[in-house]
Amino acid sequence: MMNEGRRNSYDVVSIPSYESLTEQSEISEKLPNDVAVTSQMVQNLLSDEERLRRCSKIRDIKSNAPTPPVSLAEDLLFCELDAFSNETCNYDASDLHVAEAFNSQLMILYEQGDIHSALHFLLDSLHNPFAPRAVGTVFVEQSIREEIIARIHDQMRPLSFKTALHPNYRKTKKVLTSLDVQIVSAAENRVPPPFSSPIVVCDCETKILGTPPTGVVCLRSFHDNLEIVEWCSKESLQFESISVWNECVESLYQLVATLNCNTFYFNSCNVSLEPITPFVAEEKTTVCIADGFHYETLLIGEQIKVVIFPIGSHIWQKDEEPSEPPPSPISFLNS
Repeated sequence: MMNEGRRNSYDVVSIPSYESLTEQSEISEKLPNDVAVTSQMVQNLLSDEERLRRCSKIRDIKSNAPTPPVSLAEDLLFCELDAFSNETCNYDASDLHVAEAFNSQLMILYEQGDIHSALHFLLDSLHNPFAPRAVGTVFVEQSIREEIIARIHDQMRPLSFKTALHPNYRKTKKVLTSLDVQIVSAAENRVPPPFSSPIVVCDCETKILGTPPTGVVCLRSFHDNLEIVEWCSKESLQFESISVWNECVESLYQLVATLNCNTFYFNSCNVSLEPITPFVAEEKTTVCIADGFHYETLLIGEQIKVVIFPIGSHIWQKDEEPSEPPPSPISFLNS
């Protein structure tokens, strides 16, 4: 009975022996001795150290590149590919066009501003230049110009293949070859070929680079607000929003009153406009607080402008008052 139960609990399969097969597979046929081995039949051999270095480099690169065809992915590392075409990367041609939602943003960074936070948003735009509300131009106070350029350079990483193959980015790179301007891009050991580097162009008119978005960020320096106002009055590119980074709130309202823009972020960037949108649509001046941010609408001339900043960012810290001497001990405790 025990053997019968065990027999019923398994599917018995009869496997024919090798001798019982009437035909041998093609693989079992003996190969001739004079087969020529070509380079296409042998994968380039890398040392374990070199392969580990390349794989580690690829893992550190956060790109949105699509997976290559199986024929490539099976045999090659990304960094071993010499060239990429639309077919190789399997792109949808419609993805290479600029989204209708794109609107350029201007960033203004003062020496007393929160440089670390401002760079966070600037670097995001630098690596995603075709995203909605990406920073297209940044004004940096002259005293911190070299520091900002150095910090941007040190934090550059490869662009996604989608951005690198964008027609606007490629067109801008060709234009830059004929211009005598300062260009900041990543070192080759940080962004090795065939990857493409983000690009910062210093002191260059955006109209020279072509129709925006150009895929690069333009950097200019300034000494005072007047220089910013004069440049913006001559600039043909219209900015949907302006992000200002400074401790002094006075400079913000000077720019709000003089620059032709509807939305101003103070010590913040790309905050939701939903809480203030109904008042903007009705062209009403108002003040409200939502999600830790101060919102207000101002009527300047015939234009409604929105000002947004995190609560507390504009409040000056009070000087510490001298502390009062501690009360004398209660007498009966010492008796």
